[in-house]
Amino acid sequence: MRNTMRTTTTMAGVIGGALLLVGGQAIAGTTTEPEAPKGNAACTAEDIEVDLNPQPGRPADYLLALTNTSDATCEFSGTFGLTPQNMAGEPIDQVPHDAVDHPGAPAPITLAPDRTAFAGVQFDLGDKADSDTYVASGFTATLPEVDGEIQAEVVGTDGELVQIPLTGLRVGTLQPSANGVLF
Repeated sequence: MRNTMRTTTTMAGVIGGALLLVGGQAIAGTTTEPEAPKGNAACTAEDIEVDLNPQPGRPADYLLALTNTSDATCEFSGTFGLTPQNMAGEPIDQVPHDAVDHPGAPAPITLAPDRTAFAGVQFDLGDKADSDTYVASGFTATLPEVDGEIQAEVVGTDGELVQIPLTGLRVGTLQPSANGVLF
């Protein structure tokens, strides 16, 4: 029994010493689990799709749908920017726009691949003949966590020219569900 105990103690010492020598690193020939992708590793402007969906009977109201088209999970703060563009694709900076805590304050959003977050967008519509009205033919979205701009597709235009006469716009916060996001 004593020899067995001494052998066991010696083996434990040898194994412990070997672990100290390799510094806790995996020994060659062994396998370890790969790290799971974290945060915004693959979340670029090219990996995100933004659609503006007009609401029937409500010409000033749009549902914004932001979809993660990447293979990684993306994390967002819940806020975003939306900038109207003229026919030349240039930003229309004269249109006042407000970020509104609607339906609530911004909260972190985690989007798995092929998942979508939603927000309400409301336009202040004007008359094209008015000098304080600017005609938007497109929109770009920006997110604090993503470099670059994302071209927002206005749904239902079937390739026709978009002409939205704006005097202002409001954007709500990103939410995991479309319920309650419209103004």
